[in-house]
Amino acid sequence: MKNKTKDNPRSLSSSAKKASLLLGVVSLSAAGCAPPLPAVSVVPLVSLSGHDLQGSVENALRERPESSTSREAFELFQERCVEFDAASCSELGVVYEIGIAVPKNASTAATLYRRACSLGNARGCTNLGVLEASGALGRPDYEAARVLFMSACEAGERRGCASLGRLHRDGRGVVLDLEIASRLLDRACEKGEASACLDLAELITASVHDRTLALYVKSCVAGAKEACDRMTEPRSRRTPGAALAARATLSQDK
Repeated sequence: MKNKTKDNPRSLSSSAKKASLLLGVVSLSAAGCAPPLPAVSVVPLVSLSGHDLQGSVENALRERPESSTSREAFELFQERCVEFDAASCSELGVVYEIGIAVPKNASTAATLYRRACSLGNARGCTNLGVLEASGALGRPDYEAARVLFMSACEAGERRGCASLGRLHRDGRGVVLDLEIASRLLDRACEKGEASACLDLAELITASVHDRTLALYVKSCVAGAKEACDRMTEPRSRRTPGAALAARATLSQDK
């Protein structure tokens, strides 16, 4: 479903006010989230020169919830969401999820994310999926999260791809598949999702460690003392991906 916001003077004025507040007063540029903006009357809410403006806004809200402008931001998100601006509904959901200027309310956040998702906002779908998988709405619903993440990822939303990759990595609601997980994390990483790059690096390290450990065992059993010593090295010297390697090995043995 397409965003239903109408291009009327009131809506455009609200758009300019929102952009000015979030990118000027909240100082996303200072937080390293967005490029400097030129002085313009109306700033696109979805992107600026290919930049993910909604992502910058939501990241800034999560990283700087103490902002003194939070109440004004809340009112603008609310106004725009009522006008069917999907991005604003998702941003308002973040406000309720974290509890910025209003009491924390995961249920209300989910309702707003669901509204954004139904209006075609992929990030809103991802945000809802994260709540479903985290158990913030009750018992974790990994199947619901999988569907939401897949929908968002297919729409090109990088966090959706990363989140779906983590479900496959951990075998939550899906079959544990490190190859699929790697592809999804790589896609998200290429789109600029920093956490996905880190998770992919850990996954690759785990895969290499798994193979290395198997060779150490084989060599040790064959009588190579040095290989046996390597197997008993202190935990602090082992690769950080060891836990993932062990989980993958156990899964393959079943």
